[in-house]
Amino acid sequence: MSPVYAIRETAIGDVSLAAGETTNANVAWSVPRGGAYMATPLVYRDLVHVLGWNGVMLVFDAKTGERAINSAWATGQLPFRHRPWRPTARSKSRARKATCSS
Repeated sequence: MSPVYAIRETAIGDVSLAAGETTNANVAWSVPRGGAYMATPLVYRDLVHVLGWNGVMLVFDAKTGERAINSAWATGQLPFRHRPWRPTARSKSRARKATCSS
């Protein structure tokens, strides 16, 4: 299980949810599944982007926790896959040619 929790800025002390709860004084919203094992969620323009363990990108409204994008890609029917970028001889030569002017 990989939950997602939106902790309020004002939260202090124990932020645990009781069984069956999805929100409380310290937690604005939560979803029981959809979180990442190692990846850090990204918040951009009031949207929370979470890359799940299965390679599926989920997008939530940052204020409500509602799913913000409902497409085959976002609902898990079309997984998001990406190979890590690896520098090549060509990209290294371009980097050496780049100049900065001040």
